This record gives sequence, structure tokens and C-alpha cells, in this order.
Amino acid sequence: MRKTKRSLGFSVIASSILLAMSLLSSGIAQANNKNVVGTKIAFMPDIHFHDVYATFNDGSFKGIPNSKSGKSATIRSMQAQLVSTRLYNEQYFALLEALDDAAKRGIKYIALPGDFSDDGQPVHMRGLQKILNQYREKYGMVFLAAPGNHDPKSAFERPHGEADFLNPDGSEQRVFSRGEQECNVHYKGDTTILKNGTICTEDIRSLGYDSIMETMAEYGFMPSADYLYYETPYSSYSYNEYSLAKAKAENTYDHRQYEMCAQGTGGRYKKEEYTHCRWIPDTTYLVEPFEGLWLLVIDANVFVPRLKAVNDDPFSYKNYNSANNAGYNKMLTHKKQVIDYIKNVVKRAEDQGKTLVAFIEPDERLITIEDVREIDLPRNANAVHLLYGAGGHDGERISA
Repeated sequence: MRKTKRSLGFSVIASSILLAMSLLSSGIAQANNKNVVGTKIAFMPDIHFHDVYATFNDGSFKGIPNSKSGKSATIRSMQAQLVSTRLYNEQYFALLEALDDAAKRGIKYIALPGDFSDDGQPVHMRGLQKILNQYREKYGMVFLAAPGNHDPKSAFERPHGEADFLNPDGSEQRVFSRGEQECNVHYKGDTTILKNGTICTEDIRSLGYDSIMETMAEYGFMPSADYLYYETPYSSYSYNEYSLAKAKAENTYDHRQYEMCAQGTGGRYKKEEYTHCRWIPDTTYLVEPFEGLWLLVIDANVFVPRLKAVNDDPFSYKNYNSANNAGYNKMLTHKKQVIDYIKNVVKRAEDQGKTLVAFIEPDERLITIEDVREIDLPRNANAVHLLYGAGGHDGERISA
């Protein structure tokens, strides 16, 4: 066994797929299965959760104490928010408000399609996990998460940190993990305070796929007794052969790997001229939470191996390009196994009468190919609908 320590740029969707994009209150109106009609799914993308009441396990940063609540605020400075695309200190309360609203509407299924965390830092991941557990226990909510380019920020763990936490006196506090910025020095243990006041702590590092999958295991990333069915592109069992024990055995972190080369997808897709090939984790999965509904979660992160590797360590983040730089279109060249898997799932959903919901964000470019115009995308202005004749042959003309 191999040991390994946003959506697509355009998506080809068959006519049996129901695309649900940022739907909070509207339910599924049409479906292949009557059990699914009326089901409501809340889509909450790009949470970028930052725990404003975080507890650093090593006690390295305590934040700003609040005498009334008894909590300490681990918030970022206003300047940090003004120069960013994210409002770090508001995300916490926005998530609670959205979940409360979903609860009032009686929505049980909550999809988190990408960037549920802010760079996969342990201190914030624990806070997110705590909130999701609270709403699951109180309202019976089922959370199904998909990775974004911030979770993980790289396929394998990497140093990280922030330069602008807020101190009680209004000054900015620099907090980094080992190897990042001025914390790239030798010190004993997992935490220290440098002479300039910078805090070095491993609680602010950026987790890789292995730890992200472990932390989010109960929210779709791993099989569960709560699901009727669960599989990944790397499962070998069929729908009729399914058992939870088999799913757990075949969908571990080590099993969910694929080969990627600098020039394209490896494995059975590899060409002779391909070089710098590495095994990369992939968290794509298909889950059936109840009879008739299939939810397809696509991991569209593409961490392309660099032609000029920094070192020989296959688990070093330095040897891979960022998913930000790769772009969604790299899915077509570097994750062909996932593209083929999507096609396979679409066909099986249609054959078995399942209603298939794919996690696709509303601002992505979409291309639908149907023999009959059935898919409506009122919330997506950047969509093209193509038609082909039923029973057509290869090479037949497709028209808009």
C-alpha cells in the first residue's frame, strides 16, 4: 500500500443531474425518485471559518479577555480585514446565523462546498468541528463537506500563520508555525515566543489532506452508519455489494490516492513523455444519505508536481504548485480519473433511478449536454446548454 503522508472550470452534466447551487430555502421540485421531492438542502460555500473564541492548545496566544462573557476573543485586526477579501471576525457569526435560519426552515441537509476553513489551521478546524457537532446534536443536521483551495491549502502539511491577530492594547500580534516567517529558526518544543514578541505555535500550521480528512470524517469525508451508501472513485464494490465495513476498509486515506505527473494524469492515462509523477490524495466521494438521493462531492483541487522539485521528499508541499495557480481547467488534464468517474456516476444514477446532486458553485462556467432540454440553471448566468440527438453517433453535431 502506498504511504502518503473550484469546482471545474466547466462541467459537463448529463440530464439526470439536478444542480443545486446556493439553495437555502427552495427544495427539489423534480426528481427521479418520489422520496426526494421536496427535500431541502442548504448550500453554504466559502465559510472561511475563523474561530473568534479559539483556544490554542499550548496556551501560546490567549487573545483579548471579555469580563462579561468570560471568553477571550482571538480576532484579527481591522486592518487585516480591510486588505483582505474576507471578513475574518464576522464569519463565525455569519455561520451561526445561517445555521439558525436553516434550522427554522426545517432543513436537515447542509452542504459545505469548499473553503469551510481558513487555510485548514488546527485552532480554527477544532472550532468549526465544535459548532457542527452542536447543530448535529440539537437539530439532527447532516453536514456534507467538499474541499476548497483553502482546505487544504496544499496537499501536504505546510507552515503557516498570521501577522495580525489583535492584542488587548490594540497592537497586532504575529503568530506563525515552525518554518514560517521569523519562526523559521531552531527552538525546542512546539511553541516559543521570540525576542521580537512573535509567537511560534503548531496550532496555526496549515493541515494537509490527511489531517483534514480525519477532522472532517464525520461530515462526509469518510463512510458513516448514517449513510445508506458511500463510495469514492477508488472503491471496488458495487451498490448491491455495499456494507459499512467494506466501505471503511476501502476508503481510508491511503486508498484514496491517484498518480499525477507534471504534464497530466498518471496511472492508466500516463503517456511515455510524462515525468515527475507523484501520488496525490483525492477526497471526491458519492453519498446516499437516504433512499433515492445521491450527493456527488467533487474534489477539484489540482496540486501539480513541479518540474523543478525543491527536494526529493514526495510529501513536501514545496514540490507542488498551488491549486490556486492550477485553476479548475487542470481537472481535465490532471484529474481525468475524476472526470471519468463523474460520467460513470451520472450513468448509474440514471440507470438506478437516483436523483443526483452535484456540488457546483454558482459563479462557475457550466456546460450542459442533454438530448432533451431539462436542466434549468436560473441562478447561474454563466451557463451554456447544448443539445444532441437521442441515439446519436460519435461525431454528431451538438447545437446550442
